[in-house]
Amino acid sequence: MAEWYLLDTSDLQEYMLQAFSFLPQEEQNRILQIQTQKQRLLSLASRILLYEVGRTYGISDFRMTYGKHGKPILSAASNFQFNLSHSGKYAVLACSTLPVGVDVEQIRERMPKHLEKILSPEEQMYLKQQNNALEIFTKIWTRKESFVKWKGERIFDAPNQWNMVDSSGLVQKLYNMGCQFCEYTLENHILSLCISVTDQVPQKLHILHGKDIFS
Repeated sequence: MAEWYLLDTSDLQEYMLQAFSFLPQEEQNRILQIQTQKQRLLSLASRILLYEVGRTYGISDFRMTYGKHGKPILSAASNFQFNLSHSGKYAVLACSTLPVGVDVEQIRERMPKHLEKILSPEEQMYLKQQNNALEIFTKIWTRKESFVKWKGERIFDAPNQWNMVDSSGLVQKLYNMGCQFCEYTLENHILSLCISVTDQVPQKLHILHGKDIFS
């Protein structure tokens, strides 16, 4: 069964020393090279999630290999498929024995330019009919992101080729691709999870804070 976990970074600053010591030295060095404090914190949160959740599944070796388009795979635990994303103040991890893709995005303050390069014609038409267009755009985009990550591809190759709406609205399943979606809204963030149609949908989103891990 697929599961997903979210780490709220609001209190993570209080546990920075413990958080860094949680990781191998090479991971610490990589994170410290990130230029902005916000991105360092989010990258740290993503790694903490992977190590914390992975250990509950009995994983102790977190060495990675990477797919054709950079999707990480744990070398010693190929049956533990996972995916990470972060935005705003949240980091999220999805895992399963089957492929997973996950994305979290903070709802934008304005619509991006050149929507025709991002959205399919059907999605553009659907978006024009919505009062809450920024929220709907984020739901479409996070579906696209989670879908291509589930496939192990890159979103920027041609995001407008994938259509995430149908006659009933936002798609819940893409039967022709063999995947399904879960969605969660938290404050001004949208989370989308893409899993195989043969996988079990998570019963809940597990929400963690720094104090849950380090205190």
